[in-house]
This record gives sequence, C-alpha cells and structure tokens, in this order.
Amino acid sequence: MPVKYRYKESIPGGVYHIYNRGLDGKQIFVDQSDYDHFLGLLERYLGENTDPKAGKFVKIRPCIARHMEDMSLRGKAKLMAFCLMPDHFHLLINQEGGSDMTNLLRRLMTSYVMEYNKRHNRRGPLFEGVYKGVLIKERENIVWLSRMIHLNPLTTTVRRFGPVETVTGPLPEEYMYSSFREYFGYGERDWVTPDEVLIEFEKMNKGKWKEYKGFVMDSKMPVTEGVGGLMLD
Repeated sequence: MPVKYRYKESIPGGVYHIYNRGLDGKQIFVDQSDYDHFLGLLERYLGENTDPKAGKFVKIRPCIARHMEDMSLRGKAKLMAFCLMPDHFHLLINQEGGSDMTNLLRRLMTSYVMEYNKRHNRRGPLFEGVYKGVLIKERENIVWLSRMIHLNPLTTTVRRFGPVETVTGPLPEEYMYSSFREYFGYGERDWVTPDEVLIEFEKMNKGKWKEYKGFVMDSKMPVTEGVGGLMLD
C-alpha cells in the first residue's frame, strides 16, 4: 500500500476516509449474501448488542453477552457514511479513542474475509492490502466526501452528441448498499450516524441547496468536487 495513503495520525476524535478494493480489481461482493454479511458485521460492531440467533423473548446467554460487549465499538467508532460497490468500499468514520477505528476495521475485515472464503470455496487474501485511509482535517470536507461516497453508484458515463455526457446508474436513494437513505430518516440502520455531516452541511449551505439531496444530486458539480487530495481510489 502506498505510504501516502496510510493515515499517519491516529488521534482521538479524528475523522477518516477509509477505502479498500479487491485484489487485482476482483469483486469483493459477488451476491446479495456478501453485501448482507458485510452490513451485518457493521451492525454487530456498531449497533445495539443483540444476539441474532436468539428469539425476541429469549435471553442472551451471559457468555455471549460478555463477548458481544467486549467486541462492541458502539459509541467509540461512528460510521458517518458508507457505500459498498462490487469491487470496493468507502467508509467515513469518526473515532472516539486513538485506536477505535483500527479495532473496527481489523474485526470487520478479518471476519468478512473468513466467511467470504468459506462461502466461495477459496483461500488467501481478498483485498488489495490492509486498507487505505486519510485523516480529514477540515470539517467541511466531511460533507463533500459524503457526497462523493453517495454518488458512487452513478459510475457509468455515456458520451452522446459530442462533448455532452450522460451519467447512468442507480439513483443514490435506490441503491441499498449505501447510507444515503439514512440521511433522510427512512433508513433502518441506527448504527449509521449522519448527524455531524448534516450539521456541517447546514453551516456551509447558506441557502444554495434546499436540502442535502439537492446538494448531492447537483449535476453542475463534478463528483470529486471539494475532496481534493482526499480521494483514495
């Protein structure tokens, strides 16, 4: 992994843009079960402590409860935005302590690769290195990064009529493997925390866009607007 993409400062309260992709450009999410498993792991480590194997009225066994408590990073690492694509993913994470994000990614990626290899009858590494990450030093940048992350599904461009480009692909609110729906209150993932991004958006908005969705879908701005050297692709 290039040294310039390694976050050199792991600071309490730091916000990081995290990115990783499949080895040799291969897919890391082949079917819906892969997406669901990755999302399930995020919920396990960032959500309320619940036993998925226990029924609604079944008490969690003490040993399981203790293990889940030990592994939980709820309130310590906050997922502000994310998008999962067939061959890569983006996470925008705010950590409370100096090692919370590292602990989350270590648990997340180790568990995911083990299950992925088992399901797809393969062995060996799945990702291109550990992961790439950069510390976000300017608070306004989290807004621009969230926009870039949520526009990831709009990746196909078709040129028509000379220089005119038409962008095709699922609309962000139609794409089920990102946090975009949580930004409007109709998502069900309580382990996604968009509040800080939306607060910063209100500060920078000054009436230019009616709402966050209009900001994200503003076709006059390039997808990479405002992210500068924070791109990790």
